[in-house]
Amino acid sequence: MERGIFDFRMKHKRNYPQWVFGPAGFTLIELVVVMALIVLLVGIAYPVLEHWTEGSLRKAGRQMTAEIERLYERAVVTRQIYRLRVDIGTERYQPEVLQQVDNAMVFVPLDDTETLPAGVRFHDLVTAQREKITDGEAALYFYPIGRLDAVILHLEQRNGMQSEGVLSVVPHPLTGRVTVSTGEVEFGS
Repeated sequence: MERGIFDFRMKHKRNYPQWVFGPAGFTLIELVVVMALIVLLVGIAYPVLEHWTEGSLRKAGRQMTAEIERLYERAVVTRQIYRLRVDIGTERYQPEVLQQVDNAMVFVPLDDTETLPAGVRFHDLVTAQREKITDGEAALYFYPIGRLDAVILHLEQRNGMQSEGVLSVVPHPLTGRVTVSTGEVEFGS
């Protein structure tokens, strides 16, 4: 019996209004609009999702890049000497400026002591003379003539006692621009 109804509808489809059988399919315009909406939503959601899923090590690299470039620019603009003091083996660092206090020149902290993201620490600091500082404090100096010390900062992400990766932060001594590379980079490589 159902077959008979189906045959009847198919034979007499022309005689019924379109809403009885529904639309035959989507128009090209409808498909283009839906695709445009999907692209728009992905374009909005992707940067947000990428930020949430970004690793702590990459975030620390960006954080150090921003801090180094900020201190470089401040040294040139204010015509003062700045330094970035890092505590090797931990996640703490402190930006400072050289100022005269009670007839003595001392480094005064700019901000509170800052920290790298959780699980990331300073692995070592390598100077241009190939000296590798692996513990204690080290400093990167920024001069008012538009120069800074040639150093390489190695950041390490740890999970307990195991290293999960190393990131090399390499500031250019003349421009203050920073290159961030995966792995442990040394001078001359």
